[in-house]
Amino acid sequence: MSLPQTDCIAHPRDPQDIADLASLRALFVCTSRELYGGSAIAPVADGWIEIVAPPMATGLGTIRGILRHRPDRSDAIPVAEALSLMLDRMEHEHGPRGRDLARRVRASRHRIATMVSDRLERPALPPSFLAAEQAMIFGHWMHPCPKALSGMTVPEERKMTPDWRGALRLTALSVRADLIEATAPDIARDLPGFDLDPGPGRCLLPAHPLTWDRARRDPAIAALLTRGAIRDLGPVGPGWWATSSVRTLWRQDSPWQVKASLPVTITNSRRVNKHHELLAGAAMLARLAGVEARFGPMRLVGDPHWMTLRLPGRSESGLELIFRENPWRTDRGGLVILGLAGPGDGVRPDAAGAGDPGRARIRHRCARPSGGPSCRHPADRVAPRMRCRCRP
Repeated sequence: MSLPQTDCIAHPRDPQDIADLASLRALFVCTSRELYGGSAIAPVADGWIEIVAPPMATGLGTIRGILRHRPDRSDAIPVAEALSLMLDRMEHEHGPRGRDLARRVRASRHRIATMVSDRLERPALPPSFLAAEQAMIFGHWMHPCPKALSGMTVPEERKMTPDWRGALRLTALSVRADLIEATAPDIARDLPGFDLDPGPGRCLLPAHPLTWDRARRDPAIAALLTRGAIRDLGPVGPGWWATSSVRTLWRQDSPWQVKASLPVTITNSRRVNKHHELLAGAAMLARLAGVEARFGPMRLVGDPHWMTLRLPGRSESGLELIFRENPWRTDRGGLVILGLAGPGDGVRPDAAGAGDPGRARIRHRCARPSGGPSCRHPADRVAPRMRCRCRP
C-alpha cells in the first residue's frame, strides 16, 4: 500500500499535532516493548494498527505512516485517530487500571500541547545546562504518560516546573537543633542568600515552597510551629530553577543542587525522598571514592549531604533535603543526554524563531569539519562515551 506521508507526521507544526505524535510514540513504544515483543503492530477495536517506521533498539525511527488493518480492508489513518484507538482499547480491555492509565495519557498529552503552544511563541535559548533541562517537554520516550503531573495547581506548575521556565525562592526555616538530623547541620549556609542567623541552639532548614505549603498542614509540624520549635523565616535568597526531574533545583552560583521531597505525582510516582535514599547517597559516594580511578573520564555526580526535620515515631517528615554536587557552574555547562539521544519526528518545539531544533544545532556544531576534538562526526563521539560509561 502506498503511504503518502501526511504533513502532520512529516512536519508537525500545530501544537495539537505535535502533542498527538509525541504521545502516540511514547505509548506505542511502551506497548510494543512490554506487551508485544517489540512488534510494530498493536491491537485495536476490530483489527490492529501498524506503525510504519524504521526499527530502532531504543524505540521507533521517524514515523512514515500509520495503517489501520480491519478484516476487509487497510487504510492510512492520522496520528490522532491511532492514539484514540489505542486509548479506547486500553479503557475497555484492561479494567480500572486501564481507565486510569488512559486518563493519565490524555492528561500528559494535554500538558504537552499546552507547553508546545507556549514554546512556539518563544525564541529558542542558546545551548546550556539549564536550557537542556528545560527542553524536556516530551518527557521520556519510553513512558506511556511522560508528562503526567498531579498535586500542583496551575499557578504552582507555571512557577515551579522546568516546562514553563519558572523560578522559585526557597523558604528558610529556623528549627530547634535537636529536631534536625543531617550530615552537616550548617550546610544550608552554603546556599546563596542563606547567610542568616537562625538563633541560638537552632539550625537553618531550607524548604521547597510547595513542600512547605503542604508540610505545614501536618498536625505534628503545625504543633511545632505553634510552640516556636519551628519558625518560618519566609522566602530567602535569589530564585532557583527546577531541572528536568522537577524536584531538583539548580543555580549556577550555588555549590549544591537541592533535591527536595515533593508531594507531587509525576508520570506514575510520588517524588518524595525516603530516609534510606538520604543514607544511600552519602554511602555510595564513600564507596565510589575508592574506585573512581577505574572510571576514566566519566564523572559521577554525588549526593554527599542531606538534612531533614526529625519527627518522633516517623521515618520521614516530608522535609527531607538532599544536597547534590553542582558541576555545572560555568557557562560551558552540560547537556541532558536523553534530549540528544531520544528519537523524534518533525520539528522540535524549541525550533521556533531559531531555524534548526536545539539538539540539531548541537549535533551540527559537533559535526563541523573544523578538526577540533569537539567537532567530530557523531559516530566518533558515541564510541568514547560507550567506553567511558559501559566498560566500568
